[in-house]
Amino acid sequence: MMPSIVISDSDLDKAQDRELKKKFFPKGISLIANGLNQLHKVSPLLSSKLTMSLLSVAIRKRVKRKDEQFYQKGTKQVFTYQNKTFNVYSYGSGPKVLFIHGWASNGARWRNYVEKIVEKGFTAVVVDAPAQGTSKGFLLSIPDYIQCIKTVLYASENWHGIVSHSVGSLVGVIAASETKIKFDKLKVVLMCTFSDCDALMTKYARCMGIEEQVLSDTKNKIDQIYYEPLTHFSLVDHFKQINAEGFLLYNPDDIVVPSVEGNKIRRALPDLRFFETREGGHNLRSEKVENEVIGFMER
Repeated sequence: MMPSIVISDSDLDKAQDRELKKKFFPKGISLIANGLNQLHKVSPLLSSKLTMSLLSVAIRKRVKRKDEQFYQKGTKQVFTYQNKTFNVYSYGSGPKVLFIHGWASNGARWRNYVEKIVEKGFTAVVVDAPAQGTSKGFLLSIPDYIQCIKTVLYASENWHGIVSHSVGSLVGVIAASETKIKFDKLKVVLMCTFSDCDALMTKYARCMGIEEQVLSDTKNKIDQIYYEPLTHFSLVDHFKQINAEGFLLYNPDDIVVPSVEGNKIRRALPDLRFFETREGGHNLRSEKVENEVIGFMER
């Protein structure tokens, strides 16, 4: 009898990190990370600032022909936040549903959702974040993305819901909370997302090769780099501050967001509706998921 092979959670995490790095990060990222690790010995604050800049580099996904056709069908509006401009596209009429994409993605990922939700009598409002999709730029930090989404929310009324994926879910919930808008039972869809920015930073920094001490110091200096400490950027804490009904969807085989993150959110927010699937990878690309999301929005 062959001996059984036991794969530890740590080994699995490392294997997923290698796959994630190969799939999403440019070649040479480890050399840059090593440079920051060395700089930290001389100037911890500068190293932390540059680490956050590295974590904010937007990996732009190519806009395909079918994406261009999708954008052309919408009504385009250009928004500005500080020195950043970004495009927002609207489709249909009726109560508004905001669609927020994740990192290294764009608004065209929502093509099928937009078609279906417009048929149900809603307006789909689709964001292309700065430095993503059709929007110009190079860097996109989480705090800046939050401020951009707040700008969009403030610009309209009659918000029915938010459909968001990955980093976009974290951003969308925090933005909705920070606006202090009194939503009428906002419907919020969270797809394959982190519970907070602490977990997000840890995952991406380890993929890049940022050392633990550098990562720890960077986390402690977030309030010197941005407007709030790292503890502020919590999906769970902010979700509790908004009048919302939530729907969490995740894939336990996701290589980007560990399943432990979905479990953390479920424990902290037990009233969330929940859907688990092994289809569609991190992007949850499946018709079944689309129909679940649309069904939740029209309930």
